Amino acid sequence: MRALRYEKTILIPPQMTGTIEFVQGKPTENYINELTRRVTLLAANYSPATVRKQFDELLVYYAPESFPDAKKQLYSLAGRIEDSQVSSVFYIDRYEYKKDSDTITIFGTNRVFTGSTFVENKSLEYILKYRVLDGKFEILSFSEKQ
Repeated sequence: MRALRYEKTILIPPQMTGTIEFVQGKPTENYINELTRRVTLLAANYSPATVRKQFDELLVYYAPESFPDAKKQLYSLAGRIEDSQVSSVFYIDRYEYKKDSDTITIFGTNRVFTGSTFVENKSLEYILKYRVLDGKFEILSFSEKQ
């Protein structure tokens, strides 16, 4: 990936809203913002009818070594969501980056429904650990902060 190290490369991946740039092999903050937003929306906004498709899309972003555990956890969660007929909507408020550890904390508000009945509204934080390898964004872990 010589081009990523020595040139300014502009990419427009599918389903992204703008250009994504790498400067001297490092992604710009816009790239990380876009993918953080996409990952969070796939992981935290779902209904019983959409959860499996969304989790399938989310799994594409996982690093190979993280994929098996993520798949097991997400499919287990999808089953519980389908059985209990729970829907979730997560509104992102802000991100907090720890560039030295490739970790992002996502702050927001989560609204939960069972069927059409509102259940709860609470503040949540998600922790996204990632890496960018040869220009590809890979999730190492995505979890709710405890």
